[in-house]
Amino acid sequence: MQEKGYGGISAQDIADALDFSKANFFYHVKSKEELLYHIFVDTYELAIRHYEEILAREAPAAEKLRALIDFYIRLMTEHGAVMQVWFKERAHLTPEHEAEALKFERRIQALHRDFYTDAIRRGEFRDINPRLASISMFGMCFALTKWPELRDQLSMAQLTEQMQQLACGALVRKDR
Repeated sequence: MQEKGYGGISAQDIADALDFSKANFFYHVKSKEELLYHIFVDTYELAIRHYEEILAREAPAAEKLRALIDFYIRLMTEHGAVMQVWFKERAHLTPEHEAEALKFERRIQALHRDFYTDAIRRGEFRDINPRLASISMFGMCFALTKWPELRDQLSMAQLTEQMQQLACGALVRKDR
């Protein structure tokens, strides 16, 4: 799906890639669109589990931010193909599945908003719009799926450390 796009791939292509018969593929999923939907749901559920675990920690906001950045980077680099499909193929979801995806997105947005708002209220983060902070942190990490050569130039530890420096430099108050 990453190579050919949703419209360019058939159920037979997917079955072949999985070393399944087409009948076996359809036994497990009803359609190609259902598979796409499950890619979205699995990614959202993974993200929510990690966000909730990180945000529940008894730790300063800067430490939680570093953990979120680490998670984002791992998600974008270790699951880059899934993330590219996730962004490029969303328009192929049925209206019902799109509505379900939006519920997950709203949950993630609420987790981010509450995290940034609380850190700003406590004086740990600069007074930056929480939505902008969330979009910026996610976008910064998502860019790694588009420039994989960075993964060749920097180790995972270096990549994570430098992205954490960028994020913390932008958000964490210097007097903290």
